[in-house]
Amino acid sequence: MAKAHSSARRAFALALLSAALIYAVGCGGDDDDGDKTTAEGEVETVTIGLGPYYDDQLWKVARETGIDQELGVELEVSDHPESPLKAVIGGDLDFTDSAVSSGFPVYANFPEYTDWIVTNDFRGFQLIGRAGEVKPYDDYLDENDGDFEAAKEAFVQNEVEGKSFCIVRSDFVGVVKGLLDEGGVKVDDVEIVDFATDAKAGAAFAGGECDFFTGALPEEGRLLTDPDVAGEFVAAAPHEAFGPGKGGLLFYTTMAGNRDFIDSNPELMEKLTAIWYRAARCLDENPDVVAPIVTEAMKPVTGGEIDEEGTKLILEDFNYYPTFEEAGDYYYAAGENNFATVSATQFEDFEATDPEAAEGQEPAEHTVAEDLYNSVAANEELRDYINGDPLEGGC
Repeated sequence: MAKAHSSARRAFALALLSAALIYAVGCGGDDDDGDKTTAEGEVETVTIGLGPYYDDQLWKVARETGIDQELGVELEVSDHPESPLKAVIGGDLDFTDSAVSSGFPVYANFPEYTDWIVTNDFRGFQLIGRAGEVKPYDDYLDENDGDFEAAKEAFVQNEVEGKSFCIVRSDFVGVVKGLLDEGGVKVDDVEIVDFATDAKAGAAFAGGECDFFTGALPEEGRLLTDPDVAGEFVAAAPHEAFGPGKGGLLFYTTMAGNRDFIDSNPELMEKLTAIWYRAARCLDENPDVVAPIVTEAMKPVTGGEIDEEGTKLILEDFNYYPTFEEAGDYYYAAGENNFATVSATQFEDFEATDPEAAEGQEPAEHTVAEDLYNSVAANEELRDYINGDPLEGGC
């Protein structure tokens, strides 16, 4: 989620702001327990702050289509140029978009930090190359009969070693390293051309500088979908090439809040979980309803240069939003995709978090996502809501 993303929280999330940490130490938030319980029939208002990322825009879909109001909830969703964690710490917002790795720099000074839902698996790390100048990873995968380890090694050694990358080094060198590691190539064996912003890196690449670009999702989307450069650029390697295993780098986007608030409002938290999965189902079954809402919501970030078809590409190919039924096996089944361990461990390995900040921290102690998921799974009324007939607007 760089967000994803404007400077792509998706290498990214390391930066949950020293300012936020200072604020956390100096401000303890409200003295009450944050109880939002209301009498039956009243609307419960929930405030959500989002950074400039695609990952969690389905909250706006839920608001615009009335998905939230079906459960007596009114979502107030605000946009922020960077992670609004500070506002959550201070009690001005209930929740913010986050990620497993985002907690590492925060746990010590904000122990109440808690992830309560995994919203999506961000797959936006794409290696963008020039059409006709690079043999795509998928070709190597076919040649090696689906042996992803052999395909990654061959792709990196044949197509990447010795080449140049236009990137924001501070955000993406760890991600590039994850790609290079799969082929036994070191960062010193490629040329990193550093830029101040993803927009400048993307523009330089589009103008002929560097062999490859990887960066913020809006920039990747422009290069792959802008009619003015149609056919010039290709996704040389998908997300799974940037890390070990068949699926590659795991980056689970979450929603985070204050543990006291979450524990004080169990029914509300179940409703919010159900609302998210109803919106995810809407994307799965009716993307034509979702795409215009998200396209409009992301205009301040994209400058309006990514149309509805480009938005669909980003939502469907650069992110994975499992339905409620799919999420149980994908996020919470022990094994390769275990939420609380593998994703966080990979990001520590890829230097996407500060190793000193991560040392000794246990992400499993800062999440209730699986418990909430199981509570909703046991609630027949909420399951019926998630899987019910579409609303008038198509969701």
